[in-house]
Amino acid sequence: MLNKKKQLLLITTRQKLIAGIGEGLSLHFEISVSNSLHTGYNQALKLLPDIILVDYISF
Repeated sequence: MLNKKKQLLLITTRQKLIAGIGEGLSLHFEISVSNSLHTGYNQALKLLPDIILVDYISF
């Protein structure tokens, strides 16, 4: 049985958050990372991810 991964876009500058989320969700999600809101917006338009997670604390 094929398990199709969902797309997650993570917008943050914190490396610990990226590593933690990547470690915990890599089995179920294909994770893309952007380090600014501007590039994250452009990536979201291209990828059309299932989930977009914005870390407001890092900005």
